[in-house]
Amino acid sequence: MRAHGDRTTSSGAAHRACAARVAGALGAVVLAFGSGCRAPAEARGDEARIVYDPFRIPHILADDDRSALYALGFQQASDFPVATLANLWSATGRFAHVAGKAVLERDARIRRFGIDAKAAKQARDPNELAPDVRALLVAYVDGVNAGRRAWLTDAEAFETLLGEDAEGPTRGPSLAFDPVPPWLDPVFADDDLRARLRRLFDAEITLEHVLSLGIAVNGGPEFIGGGYATRTNIWTVRNAERDPAVVTMVDSHQPIRASGARAYFVQVAGDTYDVVGYSYPGFPCVTLGFNDTLAFSLQTLPSPPRPLSVLGATAFRYRGNDAPHVARWDAELVPNAERLLVGDASVALESTSTVLRYWDVARGELVDDPRGARTFAFVPETNAELARFALRYPVLDDTANPASNGRTIRFEGRSFLAARSPWEFWIGVGRARGIARADGGSSADDEHTLEALLERSILCMGRGEALVVSDARGGLEYLSLGLVPIPGIAASGGGTLDGNDPAQRWRGFHAFDELPRIVDTDGYGERAEAWVQSNGSPHVLRRAGFDARAFAARPYLLDPEPWKSLRHDRAFELVERAAEDGAASLDELCAAALDVQDVWSARMWPFVAEVESADSADFLAWLDTWRFEGADGSPGDEAFLAHPMSQVTVFMTLVRSEFEGAVLELDAPTADELGFAFDPSFALPTPELVRSSSEWRRIGRALTGAVQTSAALFEATRVGTGLVNARRLPALLGATVDDPVWARLFESTPDAWGTGRSAPLARWGWTNVLALTPHARRTPRANTLERSLRSMFAPADLAPFAFHSAQEPVVFPLGGVQDSIFQVHANGYRSSSDAVHATADGPLYLAPIDFGSQILYAVELRPNRPPAARFLASLGSTEITAPIASRGVAAGDHARNVEDFVAGHWNELITDEERVLDSAVRTVRLKRP
Repeated sequence: MRAHGDRTTSSGAAHRACAARVAGALGAVVLAFGSGCRAPAEARGDEARIVYDPFRIPHILADDDRSALYALGFQQASDFPVATLANLWSATGRFAHVAGKAVLERDARIRRFGIDAKAAKQARDPNELAPDVRALLVAYVDGVNAGRRAWLTDAEAFETLLGEDAEGPTRGPSLAFDPVPPWLDPVFADDDLRARLRRLFDAEITLEHVLSLGIAVNGGPEFIGGGYATRTNIWTVRNAERDPAVVTMVDSHQPIRASGARAYFVQVAGDTYDVVGYSYPGFPCVTLGFNDTLAFSLQTLPSPPRPLSVLGATAFRYRGNDAPHVARWDAELVPNAERLLVGDASVALESTSTVLRYWDVARGELVDDPRGARTFAFVPETNAELARFALRYPVLDDTANPASNGRTIRFEGRSFLAARSPWEFWIGVGRARGIARADGGSSADDEHTLEALLERSILCMGRGEALVVSDARGGLEYLSLGLVPIPGIAASGGGTLDGNDPAQRWRGFHAFDELPRIVDTDGYGERAEAWVQSNGSPHVLRRAGFDARAFAARPYLLDPEPWKSLRHDRAFELVERAAEDGAASLDELCAAALDVQDVWSARMWPFVAEVESADSADFLAWLDTWRFEGADGSPGDEAFLAHPMSQVTVFMTLVRSEFEGAVLELDAPTADELGFAFDPSFALPTPELVRSSSEWRRIGRALTGAVQTSAALFEATRVGTGLVNARRLPALLGATVDDPVWARLFESTPDAWGTGRSAPLARWGWTNVLALTPHARRTPRANTLERSLRSMFAPADLAPFAFHSAQEPVVFPLGGVQDSIFQVHANGYRSSSDAVHATADGPLYLAPIDFGSQILYAVELRPNRPPAARFLASLGSTEITAPIASRGVAAGDHARNVEDFVAGHWNELITDEERVLDSAVRTVRLKRP
């Protein structure tokens, strides 16, 4: 991190010579330094530097926080220009002012929930934001606008970003950034895309843009973009006293095409805000990361297993009773009046009518929505405890009710509408230096502890988040965050409530100390201790368990029974091995994080092996032999230690998905049957009992059928008509197959074990592919399947859209297993058969996934030492796909990390200022106006 007070120095003459070569490129405010040029190490007052290391990770170094945030805004607008500007417009209720008619309905939803009005209030009301945070956000806005204007003044770079016109029946620019949002994709947009982009860059960003995006972030993924939440696995190990260190590993994965989010690494170093971690374009801070004494990570609270959500199962014990941040009410209005009765009180509806507008590029002006005025109605809160938040509940719909000569309306409460800006919270966490005071004193005595921050501000995101924090003193903390409503007598049961009944309305918010929390500030002890949070509950954070009795009366705050993923037990096993000597090192945790044992296969193998089927005997024998295969093709030490390119995992995943699909198709599946299939905490019966007992007869049949289906596909693959691999993939990939990342996938596997059977050429990395392409992937019809598959991997084959053929795809295999740290899943949650497509050359199993912004990092904190860190990221820290010399972007920078990511090769994350400067490949120096 920054060595405050101990600045390094460099040659001023060298700086002046470098500056002379690039002076004028970005105007007087910004001086850019290309590769090989070194900026002076000392920054003064309102100056900052953006230093890019060999991985193109930006390191922002400044002497004050405002200059650091200014530089962060400039960096995001420089490296992620389209994503940054689009994200900042996306929650304003005026997104159509730049993106056009296609996003009018999003604007309507933002207006309906009053996000724009709340952002305006936060911007003008001094009580809505802490003064220092407001100053930082203003500086960030200034930086974004400086970066935006820099693109407009750099005509050659801007033209490269917009791209040249492509030839073909449908012309369009070959846009030099990825991902391309739908409103800029000619499949969905029918206007001049270059003019549309110019409009995006011409429009000024204000404080309200940043605040509205923060409110949308608080509202959860459905308000941010595509409705898909970030998933994060967190491993934290506190070593024993004889080797005091806390090692934390974070794996966060975000589908960038589903939500528009694009996480990237950044270091932001000011005077008090000195943080390393990842941010998003449009985010004025680091959201998961560490400083020199504290590491913090957010964990999305899990929802019920997706197959059960499809089924709507209620018998399974996993009820998904997370905190009710959302409630929907039906209420009957007083006849002939826009009022409703809440008990004895009469409440008048509030409403506003407006005509939404969008930018018409052909006319070059804003025009009215042709559908006319929209009316947005709200139910104001009258409860004294809630009214102080100025809550207004949006009316979602209303229908005529002739019987009462009135109307029945449905309105909705969202607790995020009462929250403060999340930027306050995240900036505060980044400034915190520990969980609590080391001397056990009052947290009020130390404003830089996490405890003090939580007394002032609580984050509220959608249906809730969990914060996992560790500090260099050995403190550990897990806490559920959010403004959790007190739901009334009936509300905890879920469903639609009676809005006229005060007993069913929210009555306030639970106090923070009523939420699930574990605080351990004892520090280093006699033995190492691990906390693992992989989309589970606090019960499984540590072996001692979590006492949920305090929540028994309020199950909507916490399911009283533990829930976990299959990954938990394996993770604890690996950490315990690493810590057998009393300490788990950074290297050991990185290695454990990439373990890809198929936990489901290991758990279920005794049952699979007992399947009696003559048609499946050869398949089961093959599985039994090759389930020990190591990464080098020789026998490994553990069953189903499936290395990233495992051949067994392909077929065991088919078995699993076929089995789960069969269980979901059972007539009224019982809680035990659902538990057997989906619950890692379920106590499994013996294989003999499953084979002989009538209680488990249907489970036995489902498993037998799954094995038989997979065995048939296995046999077809061996003769070349089943799962297609090396023969089919090169045709799909086209020139991409020459890439060294892919080259090793097309080598035959010898019969190294002397079994007489060589391995089928179908490995997990071939069937789980990260394909980042500039067009939407849809389930193809049979007669368009071939073109759809080819266009996914080689956009040049997607006619007639010349736009797509001009884009550069990023395609690479992604190793792992269904429950590994990589969280790879099949497309179909009822059955993987949904992803087995019949092609001219035989079936092809593809499960393309969209974890393009997946980042893993691990950090080791030690008392009185700088942190040590490693990182593994799937993409580089830019969205720009074309080389632009004046922006310091080389060809392939957006996919710079792919090869290391595929190989599971961790890199050192440099955070020390002197080493950052020594490794610089490019430096940009800024002066905050």
